[in-house]
Amino acid sequence: MRLRVPALADPGLDAALLGSWLEAAHGVEAVRINRGARSAVIEYSGGAAVREAVLRRLGQFSPEPLPGLPDDAGVEAEVAPMVTSAASLASF
Repeated sequence: MRLRVPALADPGLDAALLGSWLEAAHGVEAVRINRGARSAVIEYSGGAAVREAVLRRLGQFSPEPLPGLPDDAGVEAEVAPMVTSAASLASF
């Protein structure tokens, strides 16, 4: 499934961390992050149950600030839009 992830526009978000974190989920076989397109492609097996678990996992993601960025750099992920986009795209 391809998900739009607006938080990837944030320079404080570690895209590799997000990709690795998603790959650790049960049933996820591969993750490709495209920061420029603000999207993630998640290959999984297991049907709708795994898809729902991945979407729930995205809703729980909490990014860590990258060293060297000011404390007020706004590194919070846009979780609500991420999950909304994920749910919208996953329903197709």
